Amino acid sequence: ARVHLEQLVESGEDGEEDLWAPVPLPPGEDGAARFVQPVEVELAGSGQTQQVTFEYTSHERKTVIFRARLEEIDGEIDPRDNTSIKQVNVVPDKTRVLFVSGYSFPEVQFLRNTLLRDNSVEVSTWLQEAAHANEGRGGKTWEQPASEGQRLRRLPSTIQELDQFDCVVLYDPDPAAWPNNFSEMLEQFVAVRGGGLVYIAGERNTADMFNRQGSPDVSFLSLLPIEREPGLFPSAVQVNLSMRQPWKLHVTETGMRDPVFAFSRDPVVNRRILQQLPGMMWHFTVTREKPGATVLARHGHPGMINRYDEQEVLMATHLVGTGRVMYIGFDSTYRWRFVNEQLFDGFWARVIDRAGLMKQLGGQHPYRVSTDQATYEPG
Repeated sequence: ARVHLEQLVESGEDGEEDLWAPVPLPPGEDGAARFVQPVEVELAGSGQTQQVTFEYTSHERKTVIFRARLEEIDGEIDPRDNTSIKQVNVVPDKTRVLFVSGYSFPEVQFLRNTLLRDNSVEVSTWLQEAAHANEGRGGKTWEQPASEGQRLRRLPSTIQELDQFDCVVLYDPDPAAWPNNFSEMLEQFVAVRGGGLVYIAGERNTADMFNRQGSPDVSFLSLLPIEREPGLFPSAVQVNLSMRQPWKLHVTETGMRDPVFAFSRDPVVNRRILQQLPGMMWHFTVTREKPGATVLARHGHPGMINRYDEQEVLMATHLVGTGRVMYIGFDSTYRWRFVNEQLFDGFWARVIDRAGLMKQLGGQHPYRVSTDQATYEPG
């Protein structure tokens, strides 16, 4: 018997679908298809499952719907079960990252360097402080580091430009230094396009932005999985505790099962590694996590509690539309390098993968419900 593979629909990064000229289709089916490849198969006995391999290569990010069709043979009782339809997402092997930081800081420097070294990532960086300094210079200016061919001359100013990335990482940015519509674009990038957003709080700009919640230039804050009341300040006790010594993360049980904290496949070894991670001196105080958000880590000191008698949230995540948003409320993961550089590198590789995966899958969840046949009879 002969099995045909037909390509029904293709959707590229612009979201537009292409349909091709009609070809002969099985009875009862309408549509258009592009013939891909026939394969000769020697059918096995009744009830036996056979695997048929087709070759298909694409170097572009796209979604393709294929139909495998078995030619009708003499004596068939019901030829309607001779087809099977599958959707395939063609995903590049590299996650495209835009890393925007308000100013230079050890967390920025080490994170930028690890992203540049990571072969699974294509990164474009934008240091707002340096870009502002370049505007007042004549002659040679400081170039924004990036992967090969990914250097930026300016930040994206349209959703089409921002859509070239899978994940945006923000470190304590200055909204006054990005395009007027950048915050609105971030909302569309996440909720509609399925893009990932990672926000890292810092000491210079984050509190001011939250105190201006509702302003158009900081509307992206509504995407974050945490809530903060305007004017919220750490208590004197909390300030004193932070200044005395570094305090460790308390990774929640949910966080223990999350890929970002998977430093080892052995649960015992993984817990040991987490206990060895150096702590932080500073963190950004928030009210609590949003309803439905997943808290990955809280403050490790029992005195660091919010008004709901819970330890303060340091890491949380949730989905907004089809995009994943992650919040990190401290800026000292670079200290983990003191134990082992691979701990820092591995953590951020998993964070980027976790946040950017939805966009790579075309704005869809990383699972699919399917049936073993296209149609069923009642009863």
